[in-house]
Amino acid sequence: ALSMCNVACGRADIFYEGLSPKQGPKPWDMGAGRLIVTEAGGVVMDHDGSKHDLASGRVLCASSESLARHVAQIISSRQK
Repeated sequence: ALSMCNVACGRADIFYEGLSPKQGPKPWDMGAGRLIVTEAGGVVMDHDGSKHDLASGRVLCASSESLARHVAQIISSRQK
């Protein structure tokens, strides 16, 4: 959640964590961070650009939607 807050306050433009649900952050690790980022005007989504699922173990936070979409495209192209 701290890394997500860094995006919310402008210290970072993007944060990505793409581990599996067993290894990645749990819903209770991301819930507050997701709220803080969105309230600050940032974007939170899954790594593929879809709506964020707290149980996925993956999160992509960005300061803007255009940046988030661009990074999601890069991640998708690297996973093929």
